[in-house]
Amino acid sequence: CAYDLGALERIHQKYAGQDVKIVGLVYNSGTRDEVASFLSELGVEFPTLMCSSEVRDAYDVSTFPTTFLLDGKKQIRYWMYGHLVEKHWSQLVAELLDEAERVAD
Repeated sequence: CAYDLGALERIHQKYAGQDVKIVGLVYNSGTRDEVASFLSELGVEFPTLMCSSEVRDAYDVSTFPTTFLLDGKKQIRYWMYGHLVEKHWSQLVAELLDEAERVAD
């Protein structure tokens, strides 16, 4: 969990100022204050929300961590259960940004 949060924070920082938003969802991991303290200790600055069972069920999340990458139309383009590979996910974000730029031209 700590590694993935750090990787997502680095991606968040790398693409700051571009059309990329990293949002974390926490499910059943303690109180809001406990979660906020944990994230602060790790230096996580992207917004993180408490997730309900309805949201978890809507996205069929049964394994943690689960990572989703949505495009500009908020459609899920990639997802992965388990720990993410930072270089791979950073590349996927770059590809979606390139694609969005080509479509806009």
